[in-house]
Order: sequence, then structure tokens, then C-alpha cells
Amino acid sequence: QWLFVGALRRFDRLLANSRNTRRLADRATGLGDRIHIIHPGVSPASPPATNLPATFRKRHGLDERTPILLSVGRLTPRKGLAEFVEHALPTVVKELPECVLVIIGSDPDNALKKSAGAAARIMDAASTRGLAKHLLFLGSVDDQRLHDAMAAADLMVFPVLDLPGDVEGFGMVALEASANGLPTIAFAAGGVPDAIEHGVSGHLVPPGDYRQFAETIVQHLHQHDAPTWRERCRRYASAFTWDQFGEKLRSFCRDVLAHR
Repeated sequence: QWLFVGALRRFDRLLANSRNTRRLADRATGLGDRIHIIHPGVSPASPPATNLPATFRKRHGLDERTPILLSVGRLTPRKGLAEFVEHALPTVVKELPECVLVIIGSDPDNALKKSAGAAARIMDAASTRGLAKHLLFLGSVDDQRLHDAMAAADLMVFPVLDLPGDVEGFGMVALEASANGLPTIAFAAGGVPDAIEHGVSGHLVPPGDYRQFAETIVQHLHQHDAPTWRERCRRYASAFTWDQFGEKLRSFCRDVLAHR
């Protein structure tokens, strides 16, 4: 960081991917209003074929009425899945005994901060609490299987931890879920609040409040109107297309050149 932050101070403008990243960059560089925010984009997803959710469930032995929670991403400590299984999943399963957490992702090979055996930690947390049968690990999957999982799931969970020095810059997985019509419940940590609109594309919970996290999941699954949520999520994601990202970037570059 000594080398990197020193270099940043020499730039005319900086781009950040979220308000939190901008705040951290300003704290490190003191560049203030020279730091601008452009959120990442997402590719709009076509509504899935009507049989996809049933096909996914049948392939993995899940009943059509089984509530499915989905987690997507590299299995690093920052993602907080072991803590979620330990502190929140027991409450969810108590209220919804058939609930299954589907986990897509694997331990990272090239992460800056390696986490040996994150999947094992998650499974250990589940086994200790008698919840192993409520977990389904799919490992790394291709885009089609990911879209199939999002079509079949009822809710994305993103219990990201607020760790010093290991920040969630934006929350891309939540935006991708929205593009596929899937709402997300997440801790409002790092840049995640820039990727979710509370009550529109999902729910934001104070970081570390596992009781509220679990209660929100249960309430959502008991009361949600799936077609309405899916439409709202897609409409929300439509404001983050790559075309719009490109236009914002071009506008930013024109402004920079105009003021040189």
C-alpha cells in the first residue's frame, strides 16, 4: 500500500466502485472531490424458461416446496458463510425445517489473502449443529448452471463480514442476482449497500446482527410474492447495464479532458 497509495496521489482523477471505496480512498489519499464513483455494470438476464426451476430442483433431489437459499462466490473468510451457518442458519431451519443452503463456489487458489479449508470450516459448522443435510455444495459451475440455480432459488444470502483490511468493494453477486430476478439479503458492510436497494432488490441488515439476518430470511420466505420480487429485482438491475456504465465512463473521460 505504501507504493500504491503514493502513486494514487499523482493521478488527476480516481474512479471508485462504491461510496465506501471512495471513502477509503479519500482517507488514504486526501483527494476528496477528485474521486468519482461509477458502479460496475451487469448483463441483463433473460427470464428463465418456465421449467428451469423444476429441472434444477429435480437434478439435485430438492422438492418443489423446499425453500432454497443460495450463496455464490469464492469461499473466503470475508464472505462469512461459516459464521452464517453457525449463528443464523439454525434459526432459519427451526422455522423452515426443509430449508436448504445451496453453495456455489470453491476455495480460492490465487487470493491475496488465502483461506485454507474455508469449505471445511463451513461444513464443520454445519455438522456441529446437526445441519449438514441442509447444505448442498455445488463447487464451481458454468454460467448456465449459475443462472439455473438463481432461477430456482428463493433468496440469495450474502453475509459478508466487515473485516479491517479486507473490504467487500461493491457486492457484484447481489447485482447479478437482481439481474436474474433473485432478491438478496446481506449485511450492510463495505460497498454492498451500493448494490442492493433495501425493500426493492432485497434486504440490508446491520453488520453482525445474525438474529435479524435469520428473522428477515424467515419473514421473507413466509410472506414474499416471488413474481413481484423477481420483477422488481430485474427493474432495479436495469439501471446498472454495461451500456450505462460505458456512457458514464465516456462522460467522465470527456469531463477530465475538458478540465486539463
